[in-house]
Amino acid sequence: MLPNYRRRSLSRRQPVRRLEDYVPIPGVESHWHPEHYSLANHRPHNFERRAFRHSAQFDLKDALIVCAGAIGQMRNSQHLLSTLLEMLQEARLAILTSDLHPSEEFRRMLENAGLEILFHGRMPASAVNQEKNGVLCVVRKPRPLLQTRENFRVIALVGAYNEEDVIVPLIEHMNAQGVEVCLPDNWSTDQTAAKASQHLNRGVTSILKFPASGPIQTHEWRSMLKKKAELSRELEADWFIRLDPDEIREPAWPGVTIRDALYRADQEGFNAVDHTILVFHATDEALARTAPFKTSFRSLSSVHTTRTLFR
Repeated sequence: MLPNYRRRSLSRRQPVRRLEDYVPIPGVESHWHPEHYSLANHRPHNFERRAFRHSAQFDLKDALIVCAGAIGQMRNSQHLLSTLLEMLQEARLAILTSDLHPSEEFRRMLENAGLEILFHGRMPASAVNQEKNGVLCVVRKPRPLLQTRENFRVIALVGAYNEEDVIVPLIEHMNAQGVEVCLPDNWSTDQTAAKASQHLNRGVTSILKFPASGPIQTHEWRSMLKKKAELSRELEADWFIRLDPDEIREPAWPGVTIRDALYRADQEGFNAVDHTILVFHATDEALARTAPFKTSFRSLSSVHTTRTLFR
């Protein structure tokens, strides 16, 4: 458990000091080996038998709890999980890892214990074995679900050029997520603007030709981004999403819309959201034109992270 500490600057001539010289590092260990933990004030405890009642032994305000691998090594992790839940009434977050549980099994175990999962992903099982066979979760105590403010508004800024095959499914998907669409159209030569216009004032706030001077020979990406930045200053909304017509956004939590998820992020003090992009390519043009929008693309090619949701 690592409480917050104030960063101190060290010049090159100053000797490097240990973390425990700055902050106390308390710890509770089932299989306690004092020689391994000289840096911390550890206390032995058998979690197989009972939960650990820390009471006033540790100051957990603003603490980060780390539980590395212990859950996977126990026959009965109930007492350990209940201890974590109790500690998280004071501490902000906990990082939990396991190299013995399948990913979804580990997630379900934590959710059944009453923990709210903020992040869930793969990690190397050890410093020696770099294969991502381990699981890492960031958790906290459950927060009550927030009722999204009635006038909370989210607008997706969608730059388009000849996207007649996907523009309507995109609009319908974003509207179902509680998000309105503003469409700067890069002088499409197909039916993109015409199809989108059928949804004006029904999920589409506006359609504008860009650039205003008329069609150009090349797509000016920088100019389009500047236009979207201008629109984010001109339009009245709480959050904006920079979006391409062939992209689908999904909220981080199941059972909520993107609008609800952004309201939650907003209320917790965030002003930008990262997301992971999964890139799929059409392998059957006929299927892509006739099948439901979200099931047309089945071949994953790459994964990367970006930031396109902002206030």
